[in-house]
Amino acid sequence: MRNVFKFVNSIRPATASVGIFLVAVLSLLLSNVCGIFKYTRPDAKEAGYMAAVNWSLSFTVFVPAFAFFILSASRAFSNSISEMVRRGMIRDSSFDIPQSIGKTTTALWDGVMRRGNTIFLVLTSLAFAECVWESIYYSVGPLLHWWRVPENKFDWSVAFLGGAPKSLDVICNATFAVFVYLGLQWTMLVGISVFLVFVYCLCVFMSDFSSANSPIILVPDLNSNDSRLGMEACEDAIEDLLVAAAFGYGVFLLSRLWNAFLTSTVHTHFGDFLIGDISDGFRSGSQKEAWYSVPVKLLDLNGFNFSGFWVALAAAVFLALSFCVLIFIMRVQARYSKTILIRFLQAKQPTFIWEGKSRDDCLRILDNMEYWPVSYPKPNVLLTYGLFAMVCIIFVRLGLFYMGLMIYVLVRRVTKTLSAG
Repeated sequence: MRNVFKFVNSIRPATASVGIFLVAVLSLLLSNVCGIFKYTRPDAKEAGYMAAVNWSLSFTVFVPAFAFFILSASRAFSNSISEMVRRGMIRDSSFDIPQSIGKTTTALWDGVMRRGNTIFLVLTSLAFAECVWESIYYSVGPLLHWWRVPENKFDWSVAFLGGAPKSLDVICNATFAVFVYLGLQWTMLVGISVFLVFVYCLCVFMSDFSSANSPIILVPDLNSNDSRLGMEACEDAIEDLLVAAAFGYGVFLLSRLWNAFLTSTVHTHFGDFLIGDISDGFRSGSQKEAWYSVPVKLLDLNGFNFSGFWVALAAAVFLALSFCVLIFIMRVQARYSKTILIRFLQAKQPTFIWEGKSRDDCLRILDNMEYWPVSYPKPNVLLTYGLFAMVCIIFVRLGLFYMGLMIYVLVRRVTKTLSAG
């Protein structure tokens, strides 16, 4: 069976992100042709495709960024493996470096990727079935009068609900919905599957170093100028993984914001929904009303509906896996590699030389080894980011600041890439 997961990971990050962006732009153009670019519900609430940030903004900014960073993380980790081999960190169980160590390591990583491929195929198949079901349930079914949807859920997907089932407008509306669900949403779910399977492969591969049956071990690089003693080789992959998780969470948060707006009974425009209460709060503060009305209006709960459940689940998955990789896998493996090298050195004579250094010098260097694999963010900063993301699930308007932070991160990364190239 062909390793589809490995093939997907071989796609250039820029190619994937630009491709998704172009399809998203095409969907905006087609929505205008179909007459659902702008759509006003019977209750005067705007619900067109352009206004639907969980589609327009999500697939032009957040999903392309998510795809870029997760594919970059996968490539960076493959480079990290090569770098650790080059620096003599990966050895056989006798602490020697045979000539075949590079091939052995590559074979083990390929084996893990093959296991991940099975999981990837299952996830993407389920995702495709889910997208087909959603396109029928939310658009095709109601448009063809198979069943009804609640009026507070009306949006562009049922813009021509009142038309005849075989009219051109209804057919265009339904066809467009199928296109975006299968062309965009399924692509996003494929990206999420890549994220999940990549984290699985990374965890399995790094954990194998401490397995009793593993033919290879990982040891610190005592010639490194970094206090992490070689574990910094994985820094780029971990950083890209964290940023990918942040953008992936942002995709679900946009869905939370849009669904909260659709079910609200006060505002008819999405912009008013987001900033109306904030500006009203500051005005009331200036008019000598209760000062606490400002944060109360800013942090309006707006209910914890079905979309809130999915965002909570997404947050738990993305944040938990990110913390798992950093705390339970990379840190544990760094500690284990230090422990086995200390035991190896302590069993040698004081005159023993390791990588050009005396045994006592090696032990002194190992005593000062750091386990945290990235220079930024530090544990407390990462925890703060995670808590803020969780708060945004409930206080939906705080998501504005989260979106602004993610766009800043994206612009900074693009600027860094362009200046380096």
